[in-house]
Amino acid sequence: MELKMSLTPLRIFKLIWHIVLVGILSGILLAVVLIIIVEWNTNQVVITSLEQVKEEMAINTERLLEEKNWIAEQLNITKANFSILKAEYDQMWSSCNLTMLEMEINRLNGVLKRAAQSRDQYERQVRQLTNQVRTLQNNYRPMEQENRKQRSILSSKRLDYIWNLCDRTTLRCSRCLRGWKEHASRCFLLTKVDKNWENARIDCLKYKGDLAVVHNAEDQAFLTNLTFQFKKANPDITFHSAWIGLQDLVKEGVHFWVNGERIKWDVIYWRTGEPNNAIATWDTDQAGQDCVSIVPPDAVGPEGWMNSWDDITCVGKRHYICETDALILA
Repeated sequence: MELKMSLTPLRIFKLIWHIVLVGILSGILLAVVLIIIVEWNTNQVVITSLEQVKEEMAINTERLLEEKNWIAEQLNITKANFSILKAEYDQMWSSCNLTMLEMEINRLNGVLKRAAQSRDQYERQVRQLTNQVRTLQNNYRPMEQENRKQRSILSSKRLDYIWNLCDRTTLRCSRCLRGWKEHASRCFLLTKVDKNWENARIDCLKYKGDLAVVHNAEDQAFLTNLTFQFKKANPDITFHSAWIGLQDLVKEGVHFWVNGERIKWDVIYWRTGEPNNAIATWDTDQAGQDCVSIVPPDAVGPEGWMNSWDDITCVGKRHYICETDALILA
């Protein structure tokens, strides 16, 4: 009984060991089977790829053979055409008379040489004629200018204008019309009547001029002094200011002179607080102040006396300053 009980664990150990060995051998066998299956699948893929490559090679080989045959046919056609052209070329040269060709070439060369000589001769004649024409034009231009000047002076309108500047008895002439003031080769008139800005400009245009334009500080000093002297000499006239040719009718704050120029940065003479585009109580159209006049100073000479520009509503009536070119007889 004791011997039988001592052998039982040993048997159990052996049994377990046998089971483990069987499991290990089964795993090894399974791994070998899997490896064989993977290798077989890989071989099948490779075989399939090789079959596809063989088919593509067969197709490409067949296409290359077709192209080779087509190229061979084209080469044969080209050779045949070349043979025909060579035969025609040989026939042409065999039928040509080289001596006659050389004679014809020599004759044509002679014709070309004579044509070149004639061309050179004609070009010299053209240059001579061109120089003569230019000389005549240069001589004619001063004569034409003188004739135009004479025609301009002798025109009836110009003579009427000149006679307005001259004393018909003494034949003495001035550079400006009577009542106008001369400054910088221009004539200026400060009117004794008042009109709105538009009608004032129309009146100035009748004198072949326009509303006055300030080009520099000398112009501003002259025009401001003109308004001062006018107010001083005409105390019985209600004189607020005089229109000049400056306005911002198109765009508020962008002022233009009547000659189309903008205000120069160094020629600006606004009064203090101007321009302000103030709307007068009587201005029912609410038009604002878009036209500029010169307000006479209290005195001439003090600091800031030339700052006389004031923006005023264009429909108001003001005296105005016209300007036109002075008469120049040269």
